[in-house]
Amino acid sequence: MSLSLDAAFRNATTGLNAAQAGLSVTSQNVANANTPGYTRKTVVQESATIGGYGMGVRVTGVEREVDNYLRAELRRASSDEARDSTRASILDQVQSMFGEVGGSNSISADLDAFLTQLESVANATESGSERYNLVSAAKSLTDRLNTNAAQVGQVRADTDSKIGDSVEAANAALRQIYDLNARIQRANALGESASELEDKRDIAIASLSAEIDVEIVSGSNGRIAIYTGAGQTLLDESLRQLTYTPVMEPGADAVYGPIKAVAVDPDTLEQLNDGDVLATGGTSDQVTSTIKGGNLAGLLQVRDKDLAALSGQLDTLADNLVERMNAIHNQGTGWPAPSSLTGSTDVAATTPLSATGTFRIAAVAADGTLVAPPLDIDLSTVTSIGDLRDTINASALGPYVSASIVDGKFTLTATGTASGIALSESTSQVTDTDGTVRGLSHHLGLNNLFDGDDAATIEVSKAVVADPGRVATGLLKDTALLAGDVAITSGDNRNAQALAVGVNTAQAMPGVGSLARGNYTLTGYASGIISNIASVSAEASTRASDSAILKEDLSYRDASVTGVNIDEEMSNLIVFQNAYTASARVLTTAKQMFDELLNIVGN
Repeated sequence: MSLSLDAAFRNATTGLNAAQAGLSVTSQNVANANTPGYTRKTVVQESATIGGYGMGVRVTGVEREVDNYLRAELRRASSDEARDSTRASILDQVQSMFGEVGGSNSISADLDAFLTQLESVANATESGSERYNLVSAAKSLTDRLNTNAAQVGQVRADTDSKIGDSVEAANAALRQIYDLNARIQRANALGESASELEDKRDIAIASLSAEIDVEIVSGSNGRIAIYTGAGQTLLDESLRQLTYTPVMEPGADAVYGPIKAVAVDPDTLEQLNDGDVLATGGTSDQVTSTIKGGNLAGLLQVRDKDLAALSGQLDTLADNLVERMNAIHNQGTGWPAPSSLTGSTDVAATTPLSATGTFRIAAVAADGTLVAPPLDIDLSTVTSIGDLRDTINASALGPYVSASIVDGKFTLTATGTASGIALSESTSQVTDTDGTVRGLSHHLGLNNLFDGDDAATIEVSKAVVADPGRVATGLLKDTALLAGDVAITSGDNRNAQALAVGVNTAQAMPGVGSLARGNYTLTGYASGIISNIASVSAEASTRASDSAILKEDLSYRDASVTGVNIDEEMSNLIVFQNAYTASARVLTTAKQMFDELLNIVGN
């Protein structure tokens, strides 16, 4: 009987302890019902036995209610949502800078205004105000291109800076996870509950997955290892940190550094190895990345794909504007003819000249008549820029037109009785080192309407801005061959018409980004840029919305497993309360029986 009463005592006592543990965990759940990252805890208990006999109940630990498979899916979805929302947010900002097709505040609108003014000049070549208005329209167009290029460049710079911020956020999360790994391992070794530490670690993992896609591998000692989605190690027994330095002088040709995961000393954060490359360095077209999720993936895609393509499209438009307009403008002459023409191309006397055909130079008086017969240069006999200069100066036109190289630019200056210079490309063809074929004046940039190499540097020729009369509206007459012949007239609008046609003529242009190659007018390509960025932005927004929906669904499902249900906890509270009361009754009854047994034995 005493053995049975002893067992009853032990059973009741362990029952009380188990009920107390259950009550404690339940109160903890209720207290943290609204705590972010908290997971519902449950008491794990089992029947205690000695020698095959039941000896009450034993509490073996406290477990978190977590579906690890579901949580892994949520991490992946969170990485995707962070990537897509980051990209969509930046592209929406960029899209607003470019306006809408047909809108008044856009590149296409400025090109339309430029074309309209060209047509106005063609209809009134003698009007100084129309030429002035044309130059103003041209300046508005180049200013727009400069502004758009600067805006895109600034967003790229900001994006690159955000990559550095994202790397720092990932590193902070990795350091926290590394520290929690050690604390969890220590708690498990001492037989203590590590569930609250595991909650904190999961919060840190969620922060990390928002920056980069990760996969988690659990160890037997409670530690975890973390790898990127591509399998590169981010955390194991050693602490690793990501390294990246944003560029100091961002631009279209900026060279970016790589993103690496390197092992570091946990105390000093001193780098211990060369690490694994997650994203290569170089210019945007050279960067390759294994990072597929998180803010980092979205930022890299925006910087090296979306914005790089947009910069390329703006540069393509600017380059074609410069090439098309200058090719035509260099064929003509302004009224009155300019007294000097200075090229835009850097040259020296020794610069080779690979050219064929003929090139005509005429010296004219104030009334547009020839002061001497024009000079037709057979370019096949000219081998260098110095040779071209000497040929002009040694010719019969030498007393009226002086050729020189000033500050690295080829220059023609009217001298003697000549007041101006008029040029004709005639059949001249100069082959540049890149294979491009241009007329000689175009090659040297003697009579450019636009200067610059890309959208950031394009500008209206300073000479034209200073003197709108230099706008080449007319052509040198082929029939003017003798002194006194009329070479140019104020009413000649042939070249102005050619300029307008040039804007509106479709020509082959390369594909850049998702803007396909094809034949475009300048206005059509500008509209294509605006439509394309709007389309890319809308696609990114749709992806972000879809990713957010999936993340929200998985978050809801995860919360249904890990979240605290107050009604359920109240039910558990009653269960544990009843269990505690019942165990206390058993203990009281056993004590009464034991006291009676002692009285019997004592008597």
